[in-house]
Amino acid sequence: MREVCSLGPAYAEGAVELYTKLQQHNKAIREMVGFAGVARYTEEGNTRSHFRRPTIPLSERLAIVEAIAEEYHKGNLTTVIQKEGEKKEDTKQFTDENKEEKK
Repeated sequence: MREVCSLGPAYAEGAVELYTKLQQHNKAIREMVGFAGVARYTEEGNTRSHFRRPTIPLSERLAIVEAIAEEYHKGNLTTVIQKEGEKKEDTKQFTDENKEEKK
């Protein structure tokens, strides 16, 4: 997850969108299915596990990728794809203008 987000701000924003949609999906299934949904998903949209915690919950994954995306937004991170010979100024910084272009 962190490796993919380190590829650039677009990947980090994509991860935020993915985990947000997954949480919304799980919450909707929980409401629509009734008892079976409550047994399978928590109120936050995380998958419920009865024996052990097999993966990082969606809410934690979402928090991690949101923090990474915020760091790109502030300009504190550059992409890992940056080559050794490139100057830092050559890397594309994530700004509100880039976000608006995506829409």
